[in-house]
Amino acid sequence: CVDIATKIAEVLGISKDITHYASLRKRTVEAYHKRFYNAEEHSYGKHGANVFALYMGMPNNYQQEALEALKREINEASGHFITGIVGTRHIFDVLCEMGEVDLAYSMMNKRTIPSFGYWIEQGSTTLWESWDGNPRHSRNHPMWGGGLAWFYRHLGGLKPLEAGYRTFEVAPKIPKGLDH
Repeated sequence: CVDIATKIAEVLGISKDITHYASLRKRTVEAYHKRFYNAEEHSYGKHGANVFALYMGMPNNYQQEALEALKREINEASGHFITGIVGTRHIFDVLCEMGEVDLAYSMMNKRTIPSFGYWIEQGSTTLWESWDGNPRHSRNHPMWGGGLAWFYRHLGGLKPLEAGYRTFEVAPKIPKGLDH
């Protein structure tokens, strides 16, 4: 949110807001690091905490440690999701931006529970509320859709260079195993 507010201030040319929000961002990143980083485990924690740290940024170049911790956690889950709705929104972007396109694709292409592919194997054409497809839960739950932006952001490589996609970059990231 602070990044968006900074961009808005830049577009509007409000320099005091640019300074304010940049300072707030820096303090937020430092506070997150101080509160959640575990030096012994070289991690910000499980269940998406490393995703948030990598997405938001971190002081003192802890990116590689957080990425390795995230990869370990994904590996421990046999390549499945280790995040909830909010972390899933960012995990694919984070993995691709950190050079882990193949890992992101592998997670997206899983066919066993918990995965989007499991839902497809069950005949679903919508996003379910729960991974197991409990019929008491919604079968049209758009909250999981955030992670699906990966298809155009990274697989398709469409990246806006300014607000509103007036200009954009096209740089697809093709993972190993994707042949059509």
